[in-house]
Amino acid sequence: METMTEWGQKVKNRLRRTLGILTAAALIVGMMVPASAEEQYSRAFDKFIVSAGECVNVRKEPRLDSEIVAEIYPGQVLESIQVVPGDKETEDGTELWYRVSLGEGATGYTKYDYFLHGQALQDYLMATGRIYADIKENTEATIYQTTEKNYGKTQDGPTGELYNVLCVWNGLLELDGLGFVDGEQCELTLISEEEKAAREAELLAADLPEMESQLASDRADWQEQQAALAAQAEAQARQAVVYSAVTPETTPLRAAIVAEAQSYAGLSYVWGGTSLEKGVDCSGLTMRVYEKFGISIGRTTRQQAVNGTEVDVSRMQPGDLVFYADEQGRIYHVVMYVGEGMCVHARSEQYGVLIEPLPGGYSKVVSFVNE
Repeated sequence: METMTEWGQKVKNRLRRTLGILTAAALIVGMMVPASAEEQYSRAFDKFIVSAGECVNVRKEPRLDSEIVAEIYPGQVLESIQVVPGDKETEDGTELWYRVSLGEGATGYTKYDYFLHGQALQDYLMATGRIYADIKENTEATIYQTTEKNYGKTQDGPTGELYNVLCVWNGLLELDGLGFVDGEQCELTLISEEEKAAREAELLAADLPEMESQLASDRADWQEQQAALAAQAEAQARQAVVYSAVTPETTPLRAAIVAEAQSYAGLSYVWGGTSLEKGVDCSGLTMRVYEKFGISIGRTTRQQAVNGTEVDVSRMQPGDLVFYADEQGRIYHVVMYVGEGMCVHARSEQYGVLIEPLPGGYSKVVSFVNE
């Protein structure tokens, strides 16, 4: 295709009127804006050229009548070797041409006006996600941890690695995994779509074990939280019962013993504990309560089960102790019957001392009150 002088002039007039920065997404013809006027722009991107929306001819010499040797398609990215003057004068001065690399050592020339420049060029290239960079050869670059240029360290280039350019800020390029580096100290590379996909797959494969480990950890944490919430909900549900003490119709002594035992509802369960302030286990609770009434019943569940008088279940009264045994008949738990089908006991570390319906499956009932 022949470049059109008339079309080119219209483009220039339009650019002079708007004085705007062209966006790559629109792929409309851009103009070159000095880097000093564009805070986010880095001249490191000037090595590339991208057509502004038309197929553009590449010529053997920087003249419109020179032989066409190639064609640049919209969106195609090439590397510019240099900007050179052409053979014509324009209102703005000598027309400019790009000298571009065509591969395998071949070069050609294409008109400067038909390509994206400055911020529009940078935005287009960054949107591809395929811009990578390394520190230039024979360059001692300063790598910063922040855009304020704090915590700098030096790094000789090249490192031999390609770092994805994440963003541009005040002329600094953020290189993924390295830090912020002055764009003038970087050599940019546009990788292919295939290489980009391969790099992303490689990163995903490398991160997969850690991601799976994190997911497993998160799942375990979630399950633990759910179990804790369920336990808390159950404890709260039982809390309503904990403080609903039973007042049975019985003898004064039995009523006093039952009331005393129920007053410790909410106390912590402590294995081997006998403190009515710090915590008790099941037999520690019953021992201390009866102790307050001058009655010694023994320390352990097995001692308490044989020290009192066994009574028939049908004659069980408030204040009597109810024992539970395993399949071998070994006593392992004791509760105090408080009347109306309820009991008080130090159930477990999860629940502490509570008042609840008398559990079934008990093995014997023992009384320490002879009235």
